[in-house]
Amino acid sequence: MVAKYSGKLRVERDGVTNALLVLNNTTGEGILVNSEGSAYARYSAYLPFAKPYLDYEIARIADYCVSEGAENTSDGLWAITFDEVCEHFNIDLSDDSEIRDDLLDILRTREEIAEIVATEDGFEIKYSMDICPPVPVLKEQYEDASQEDVDVALAKHILWVHDVPGGVCANFSGKRFRDVDFSGYKLNSAIFKDALFENCKFNSAELCFADFSGAAFEDCKMQYLSTDELNMKGAFLKNCDLSYLIACHCNFAGATFDHCDLFNGRATNCCFENTTFFRTEPSDEYIDPINDSISERQWNEDNDNTMEQEMQ
Repeated sequence: MVAKYSGKLRVERDGVTNALLVLNNTTGEGILVNSEGSAYARYSAYLPFAKPYLDYEIARIADYCVSEGAENTSDGLWAITFDEVCEHFNIDLSDDSEIRDDLLDILRTREEIAEIVATEDGFEIKYSMDICPPVPVLKEQYEDASQEDVDVALAKHILWVHDVPGGVCANFSGKRFRDVDFSGYKLNSAIFKDALFENCKFNSAELCFADFSGAAFEDCKMQYLSTDELNMKGAFLKNCDLSYLIACHCNFAGATFDHCDLFNGRATNCCFENTTFFRTEPSDEYIDPINDSISERQWNEDNDNTMEQEMQ
C-alpha cells in the first residue's frame, strides 16, 4: 500500500508534509504515514479520531458541491471538477476512490440534488429547481443610456411634471444603465419599462407613480426609498439593498427579490401577488406579503378610481 503512493509521500518545499492516512473504519483510529519516497512507513503518527475528522472534511466538500452549483446554475445543471475540490480542500478525489465514493453516497442523499454522475475528472450534478436561483427574462439587446443622457432627459422631465412648455415625460423603456447614479433624483411618473440596471444607485430617489414594470436590477443601492404608487410588476431585483424602504400602495405583483436586503423596510397596502422572495427574508421586517397584501385587481381598481376623481 505504501509503495503505491511512495512518490507523493514527502515534505514539500513550503513545509507541508504529504502523508498517507491508513484508517480503521471500525474503531475510527488512523495512522499517518510519510515514507519519504520509500516503500515502507519511514515516519508515522497515530491519530485516535481520524474517522470523525475525515467525515467532517467530506461533509464540508458535500456542502460546497451543493451550494456552489445551486447558487450559480441557471438551468439546474452544474459540474464540479476534482481539481476544483483539491484547490479548495487539498483533497485529491481523482486519486482516492474511497473518499470519492463516500462523498457520492452523501451527495445522493441530499434533497437539493436530483441526480449526480461521477466522471473521470469530476461530478455532473442536476439540482432540484426549487433551490436554484430564479433567472430574469432579459431582452436580446438594450440601448445604453449614460449619466449625461439621464441628466438631460430628467431636466425636461421636471418641466413636464410642472406643465412648463418644453417639458417631456422621461421614458427610458428598454434602456440599459451601468453605474448610473439616480440618488436624490425626482423620478416621479418616469417610465422605465423593461429597463436593465447594473450597479446603479437610487438612494433617496423619488419614485412616486414611476413605472419599472419588467425592469431588472442587479447590484443596485436603493436605500431610503419612500414612494407611493410605484409599479414594479414583474421586476427582477438581485443583490440589491433596499434598506429603509417605505412603500405605500405599490405594485410588486410577479416581482422577484433575489438575495436582497429589506432591513427595516415597510410596505403598506401594497400588492405582492405571486411575488417571489429568494434568499430574501421579509418576515423579520415590516413587510408581510402574505397577510398584508392586496390583489393586483384591487390595486388597478384603486388607481382607476383615483384617476376618475382627479378628472372630475
